[in-house]
Amino acid sequence: MRNHPDHRLEDPDFISSLGRAPRSELKLLPARAGVYYAIDDGARVWYVGQSKNLRERLLGHEKLALFDARKVTYIAYVLLEESELDEWEQKSLVKFSAPLNLKKVCDTVKPYVNLSLTPEEQLERYASVKRQIKELEYEIKIYQPNIISLLEDSGESLRLAYASFSIGTKTIWQYTPELEAMKKEISLKEKYEQVSGIATAKSVSLFPVCRLIG
Repeated sequence: MRNHPDHRLEDPDFISSLGRAPRSELKLLPARAGVYYAIDDGARVWYVGQSKNLRERLLGHEKLALFDARKVTYIAYVLLEESELDEWEQKSLVKFSAPLNLKKVCDTVKPYVNLSLTPEEQLERYASVKRQIKELEYEIKIYQPNIISLLEDSGESLRLAYASFSIGTKTIWQYTPELEAMKKEISLKEKYEQVSGIATAKSVSLFPVCRLIG
């Protein structure tokens, strides 16, 4: 049984919609046919492959050392019929420029998603979207008081053809002085363990930082 009808390569959230297993727990992969993707904490695809048995293939993969060197943290996969493997792998290699699929592996080559945009166009588009989000968040704050009043006047429920509205709540709790002191002590201990190297990173996510100017 395949699991890919809801997974379309052209979707922006394609990778996040897939099944996955941590790099450290490849035994959790299904023993079924599929196409797999070696992913790092920045959701970048370092390698694309196919197998009739995902678990067996990845447990004995010849590039595991290269996966570790590139900080691959999990294997994402889509389950397929064996007859579909070649087509899905080829389409995936067109979408993702995966460095470890190159015949000659080079340390300086980074993973990219093929978006048919120049680097400058991608930067401009990213910054533009960030600015739009900032403006929309500001606009939402302007409307919030009136929307709450409209909901209270209507019985706390309203609906449009494409949206429904209700009143949500967010509670900020005031704890006892004893508990607040414990929280502060724990926070200080956490910072100490982070700085001293006692604590170990459970996970690290990579993301671009874009500061809007003007």
